[in-house]
Amino acid sequence: MKLPENWDFYFEEDEDGPMSIFVNIGLHQIAPIKKYLNLLCISIRYTSKENGFPTSDDLDRLSILEEEIIPTLWKKFKAIQVGHITSKGTRDFFIYFKEKVQIDNILSGPFRSFPSSTYHFSEDKNWDLFLMVLMPSEEQYQLMQNRRVLRNMEKHGDTLQKLREVSHWAYFEKQEDQCSFEKAVKKDNFKVLRKRFNKEDKLRYEIVFSRLDKVDYDEVNIYTTSLYKLAKDFNGYYDGWECKSFTE
Repeated sequence: MKLPENWDFYFEEDEDGPMSIFVNIGLHQIAPIKKYLNLLCISIRYTSKENGFPTSDDLDRLSILEEEIIPTLWKKFKAIQVGHITSKGTRDFFIYFKEKVQIDNILSGPFRSFPSSTYHFSEDKNWDLFLMVLMPSEEQYQLMQNRRVLRNMEKHGDTLQKLREVSHWAYFEKQEDQCSFEKAVKKDNFKVLRKRFNKEDKLRYEIVFSRLDKVDYDEVNIYTTSLYKLAKDFNGYYDGWECKSFTE
């Protein structure tokens, strides 16, 4: 069975502190997977820093443990790892199985490095843990996409320091919502580059607009989050941005 893979991470925070969520977003297009009804949670206790995340030594040890356990579970049971959550001195691995199985012999060796570790099975036929806990919100997903684009630009020599024209896309089901959105972005000094109607799509009304902006991580996240919320206010969908890349 060939599974789609699109691994990425994001940060969340609750009343107990920050958490890092690492997830295979690619599985969203096929989840829940038929017959994979049983969820295994492996909880690894580590020595945490003040913020609840592992020290560099424990981070290396956690990576080694994962490399020991996950391929074995896939090879023996075709078990599907969907992600893990790291917070408050614990990393929880989440893996779906067709059946509840005996895995003490597989975990006993790796668990010696983390003696307080535990595991348990539970039924999750609808993949609620994956879809409702691990998967990012639309807004969080936009921030993840921002990070990917900016890292790729940096990889190719862009320092992200130059002001540049940044183009954006948004889509609406109704023309009046598109027009209301257009008026709102113009008040924020955006200029409209194109408006288009596509009768084949549910969100038929496209608008492309741009503005001279900074493209460092903080600035991009600020104005894309604002545009995402603005499009949503007018029953639309903000679909991202692009710009020219500059190299030194």
